[in-house]
Amino acid sequence: MISSGRVDAPVIIIGGGILGSSLAYWLSSLYEPGSVVLVDQEDEYGRHASSRNTGVIHRPFYLNPSIRPIFARASQISYDFWREFTREHHLPWNPVGTIELAVQQEDIARLEKYQQWAVTNGMHPDELEMRNGSSLSSIAPGVHAAAGLLVRTDTSVDFGACTRTMAGIAQANGVECISSVRIDAVREHVDGVVVEGTRGFGRRASFVINCAGANGLMLARAMGVHQGLVDIFFRGDYWILDPKSVAGITSNLYTIPRHPDFPFLDPHIIARWDGTMMIGPTAVPVVGPYAYEHLVQDTGSVIRLMRHGFSAGFWKLLFNQQFLQLASQEWKSTFSVNAFIDRVRHFFPSLERRHLLRPGLPGIRGSLVDESGSFIKEALARSTPHSLHILNYNSPGATGAPAYTASIVDRLERQGVLACLQKRSIPLQIAGEYHSIASQMHSQMRR
Repeated sequence: MISSGRVDAPVIIIGGGILGSSLAYWLSSLYEPGSVVLVDQEDEYGRHASSRNTGVIHRPFYLNPSIRPIFARASQISYDFWREFTREHHLPWNPVGTIELAVQQEDIARLEKYQQWAVTNGMHPDELEMRNGSSLSSIAPGVHAAAGLLVRTDTSVDFGACTRTMAGIAQANGVECISSVRIDAVREHVDGVVVEGTRGFGRRASFVINCAGANGLMLARAMGVHQGLVDIFFRGDYWILDPKSVAGITSNLYTIPRHPDFPFLDPHIIARWDGTMMIGPTAVPVVGPYAYEHLVQDTGSVIRLMRHGFSAGFWKLLFNQQFLQLASQEWKSTFSVNAFIDRVRHFFPSLERRHLLRPGLPGIRGSLVDESGSFIKEALARSTPHSLHILNYNSPGATGAPAYTASIVDRLERQGVLACLQKRSIPLQIAGEYHSIASQMHSQMRR
């Protein structure tokens, strides 16, 4: 065990997913080498949620600007960044578009609301086009719906490759990138933080930024932050589709969520960056953030649930009849392919079992539940004198990561937290991007 005292690293970022790598990317453009350490438990950055996702850059047309303003603004501001970043680094950029379907006539009002939100969130009206049911056949053959909202600028990318590229740039700029180290202990002292992990890792830092994703709440609890919250994990299982079954469809197809208060999505069709088409997900609750194959990850995840899961909010959620009904539907769809197909046929009636070629890559989303038993919908970050914990940052988190992390750096600079770092005498070129994005986020958040 190491004690507090001399600082080994001014800032340590825990978690090398798209958030941690984005933070390191920005900080490396502003501060001298040796200022930042980026540490991740895996041997490759972005191994989990940053790679195991649909790969969709979501435009903020479906985000209520009153309820989810941070996600909406970060998604809108990040769009131009991702377009230029993928071009510069020769990464996939496939503007497939999305068609949001109103399956029932009464759902059309929600599409009209989406159009209003889109403009409020900064989108140009020309990015969207309302289609009636009969005109959908030209862009979505075989789909049955009362209407559809075509969002032309939704784009498919490889977020895993984007994460690894950002981390690589940060490392080239002087960030110390450490992999295959799991952080086990974080202890705050009056003059800083002691961070310890596997493989003999031990550092003293002036400030720690917790971007550990699925493990973030556990680390926050160790520092006395948000003891009342609990994280619930949902696995999304997808199927790769036979291209012939979706011939003529080149866009993502989503239906309006029937239960927006819960993180259960109705099945949708995704046009991947590599040209494959997949359909899903089921959103089955699982025990553990990496339960990709079974409902329970391991014994450790069960112990963690027993220690921290049975909060007041967890019990309230457990007795929520609507949640239990939806969860049972997801379990049924996970274990019965026919049950899953029946759910899809309400908007894509021609789907058959033989069209599902093989399972796609499953992903797991962690959602925070508060003391009232409600899911937290907005980004949530909490701090102590020597740490910042990003606790709730799920979909569309990858889309908005560049702008959100720029706003975090800007916030820490304004608070004087980063005074422990040595400024570059000549900032790198990407520092200009940072200042532009941070300024946009700051001005919009003040409105």
